[in-house]
Amino acid sequence: MTDQPTLMVAGPPPESPARTRPPARAAVRIGLVQERWHPDSAEHEAALAAGVRLAASEGARIVCLQELTLSPYFAITPDGPRAVGAEPEELSSGPTLAFARRLAAETGAYVHASLYERADGPDGPDGLGYNTAIVAAPDGRLVQRTRKLHIPVTAGYYEDRYFRPGPADGDPFPLIELPVLGGGAPARLGCPTCWDQWFPELARAYSLAGADVLIYPTAIGSEPDHPAFDTEPLWQRVITANGIANGTFMVAVNRIGVEGPITFYGSSFISDPYGRILVQAPRDQPAVLVADLDLDQRRDWLELFPFLRTRRPDAYGSLVDARAGSGLIAAAGQRQRVVAGEGCADRERRVGGDRSEGGGERVRDQADDASCDDLPAAFVRQLDREQVRLGVENVAVEGGERDSHREERSGVDRRGEMVALSLLEVGRHQIGRERQDTDPQQQRQIQHEDHVVGLAQAADHRVMVDPDDPDREERGRVGDVARPHLRQGMTQILVGVGVRDGDVQHQQRRRDCEHAVREGL
Repeated sequence: MTDQPTLMVAGPPPESPARTRPPARAAVRIGLVQERWHPDSAEHEAALAAGVRLAASEGARIVCLQELTLSPYFAITPDGPRAVGAEPEELSSGPTLAFARRLAAETGAYVHASLYERADGPDGPDGLGYNTAIVAAPDGRLVQRTRKLHIPVTAGYYEDRYFRPGPADGDPFPLIELPVLGGGAPARLGCPTCWDQWFPELARAYSLAGADVLIYPTAIGSEPDHPAFDTEPLWQRVITANGIANGTFMVAVNRIGVEGPITFYGSSFISDPYGRILVQAPRDQPAVLVADLDLDQRRDWLELFPFLRTRRPDAYGSLVDARAGSGLIAAAGQRQRVVAGEGCADRERRVGGDRSEGGGERVRDQADDASCDDLPAAFVRQLDREQVRLGVENVAVEGGERDSHREERSGVDRRGEMVALSLLEVGRHQIGRERQDTDPQQQRQIQHEDHVVGLAQAADHRVMVDPDDPDREERGRVGDVARPHLRQGMTQILVGVGVRDGDVQHQQRRRDCEHAVREGL
């Protein structure tokens, strides 16, 4: 038996403090349904349908449902769809669109839903599909289909093993025009999905297209590798902030309940262009939210703070440079001084230490003798003996201080260097730790940390070599061995990096490393 959802109806829209003239459009009423996953499909559909009917009975013109509406959140394992029995569905003939159409026809409201859409790759079926949001009209038309653009790759959210990114060609930011009762121009709605909500570029693109409202079907909760880190406040903050920066209402529809290692934290909400939460659901209970959106608050706010008119597109070239992300990571890493052991005081410029002392050669020789599986341990043993002779210049950029050797290193593969810097930041932080802890779980975590340090040193050995170095080809073998480890084992390795509970700085450092490996090698 399903729990009865709590109906939560927002009061009248709050005053628009930037308003200088009467609104030209009537308000639009929007609803959402927050639910858990029910293993019995009939029970699950009944719970969602009850929520849609309740919202529609309160006058909602559109009712929004959670990500993967009729499915469990199956991307909790990296094993892929076949291993977990996840089957993509045909959009036009599948159960999700049929469900949305049926409820739209019954209630007279538009129904928004989300599904795992079948989509073969260019070379035929490859097991991946699209994560797709749809909107069905009361007359049965499919009036919106938007494929998720950004795909997360992190512990418990292994979506790259299930979904391909939505195509960037054509119109990746489509809008639906929702007629407004009472007259005036229609409400313009965009329907991105979950991970998309973290990207300011996406919200800006929708706003430039004229979106009034962004609807994010969502499946987010605990972090399996950091169970004490509650990301819910950050999640809410980034969505409302993107709404402020772009003059949009935001509708975030999360799920609740426990599925595998994830406890979904609900907290679905609707916010306005001023960042005010109009109504919000509990973290762990089914709920139906309904709110009136004063659409011309967007106009009022963007007239007072004209973000769109005062942009500088001519200065934003790096935003569309696929290589630019690694540079940002390196810049962030340079702002943090090395926190390791006394052995790091000299900060040698060349990898593996001062060549006159043979430090670099000893690391290389040991790595060359190691098998692919033994490589990380070999590097860690060398690092332990040498303390932290990591050999990378890491001059802090503080108070205008600059890296005095930047020009001298101009011939080096900068992008690879940036990857190494990000990885080494983790290594530096962890290398000074005691390794005598008797807790088996702690020992496993330390082993993961050691693996990261070793791979970081291997990557650094590869990319910090002078192009004119006669031994460059031989040294490159180390990186060639490390590279597949870094790519294929990125998530499994880095999820074990030690992060103190609640320490957001260390959490971000780990995510920077993940991004660097994914984008850089």
